Amino acid sequence: YDAAFSQDKYDLMIQGGRYADQNGFSAIWLPERHFDKFGGFSPNPSLLAAALARETKHIQLRAGSVVMPLHHPLRVAEEWAVVDNLSNGRAGISFASGWHPNDFALAPDNFSNNRALTFEGIDTVRRLWRGESVSFKGGDGKDVSLRVYPQPKQPELSGWLTVVANPETYRKAGEMGLGVLTNLLGQSLEDLEKNLTIYRQALAEAGHPASVGHVAVLMHSYLCENNETAVEQAREPMCNYLLSSLSLFQSMAESLPAHLKDVNRASQEDKDYVVRKAYERYVATRALIGSPEACVPMIQRLVEMGVDEIACFVDFGVSTSLVMENLPNITRLKEMFSAASVSQNKKYPLSEAQQQLYVLSQLSQDGNRAYNDPACVWIEGTPDIAVLKAGLNQIMQRHESLRANVNPDGKTQSISQHDEIIWNDIDLSARKDQHAALQSWLLEQSAKVFNLNEEHLFQAALVKVSHNQHLLFLTGHHIVSDGPSMGTIIGELMSLYDAAKTGEQAKLSTPKQYRDFVQWLASERSNTKMLKHEHYWKKQFSNPPANLELPIDHPRPELKSYQGARLRHTLQNSTLQALKTLASKQGCTLYMLLMAA
Repeated sequence: YDAAFSQDKYDLMIQGGRYADQNGFSAIWLPERHFDKFGGFSPNPSLLAAALARETKHIQLRAGSVVMPLHHPLRVAEEWAVVDNLSNGRAGISFASGWHPNDFALAPDNFSNNRALTFEGIDTVRRLWRGESVSFKGGDGKDVSLRVYPQPKQPELSGWLTVVANPETYRKAGEMGLGVLTNLLGQSLEDLEKNLTIYRQALAEAGHPASVGHVAVLMHSYLCENNETAVEQAREPMCNYLLSSLSLFQSMAESLPAHLKDVNRASQEDKDYVVRKAYERYVATRALIGSPEACVPMIQRLVEMGVDEIACFVDFGVSTSLVMENLPNITRLKEMFSAASVSQNKKYPLSEAQQQLYVLSQLSQDGNRAYNDPACVWIEGTPDIAVLKAGLNQIMQRHESLRANVNPDGKTQSISQHDEIIWNDIDLSARKDQHAALQSWLLEQSAKVFNLNEEHLFQAALVKVSHNQHLLFLTGHHIVSDGPSMGTIIGELMSLYDAAKTGEQAKLSTPKQYRDFVQWLASERSNTKMLKHEHYWKKQFSNPPANLELPIDHPRPELKSYQGARLRHTLQNSTLQALKTLASKQGCTLYMLLMAA
């Protein structure tokens, strides 16, 4: 934006704001920029938000961002309380710590300690927003207790923390119970996914409900009906935009030769080369530039990672007339991801094994019950129930299968985004024979029949057997878990519990999701190697062998009863080794050999 006055300087903001308000968009994000034509139309987002408050009726008006160390918390709370009043409760703030030394001409003493001042300032603004009185130094050097006038309409400030690539800042946002406003300029999709895992983990460890974990990703956006048209029309404005920001240029140059990586050494010709090379890659991996259909995979990927909102950055240099003309294409992309398909549940295909379990559950309650998958942890002492619950909630967020239900079509499953653990407290300590009562309760739980369409398929209970003896009971249906999965859950819970009690961070690896395995299986079915296997076995079973009739003392009933039992037998090590040797000679597994015997 040029510094000189022009009558149309704010046309895109006003016209675009009206359009977004009338077409069901959720928010407008307004930046804070100082002393540079790069975003220089908005040195104070609260002023622009106040203007938009009178032009719009529904859409949220958010600072993206307020650079907290540049301002007094009282001033931030006052200005945005006015916006909240003018907009009838539509204000929100994402807070940033700032990075450019020139900006700190407004508060030069704060530059060296900007991060700490940001977190301290956020806390103060939130307290003032709630109507609390906060102590400050007055002009006479004395402490004075002050509160904000006017009071905002919203009792709690809708808050975010602006962050790009620093994992510790994601963790801090989770600890503070703030949302996250981020972008893909300084991080890859893979980096973002790892950082969001850290964020969700910190959110759960701090005891915040999953619903406050709102993630918004800012993306350069220009959509046309024709993909190539959009890419070409955005090329020059986007390249100029990248060149206008040294930090963006630096991130674009990282994958190029050493002499191009140092922005201070690069010539204008080198910079042009970097941007030309980077543009196509940037469009393909970090932007929404193209047709709505071409951008669908990117949105799907972000939704799968747990992103709640895409903030479409439209004012990067494309002319106002072209942006306004093509906003309906962004609306069309938005409507492809309507609330019915995304906001509550995400659908994925079931694996063949899951489909079989679902069919069985529909045929027989006994068959359904047979696939309950319980696990127990005996606890000596008095556990911290709040920490156990928080750990299980975090595990549910890490492993989306634990939040799954089967859809009635029997072919897909829906993943709820923010489910929390179903938890029951059971007290058997007053019973005469606590252990007999416990066995009775466990048998009752094992007989439970899950509704795979509607019920939470992973649940927990803490049974108090005596004042210092407890049993943690975990149960799930085999359609979402198995024995090794329960081992993983218990191991992670122990790590999270220990970390919470010692004040440390649990070191958990990024989990693989079952849907990724299902997708891999689907891709394997069509590859050449798998087709050869399929051809081989079809040939083998083209003339199946006759049924093997063995004299058995307990013939199988025509209708399966599921009244099974477990018989244990210990083999001598020498016998076991001999069996393994025989299996190896026969080219089969030990399991196959024992089943054949």
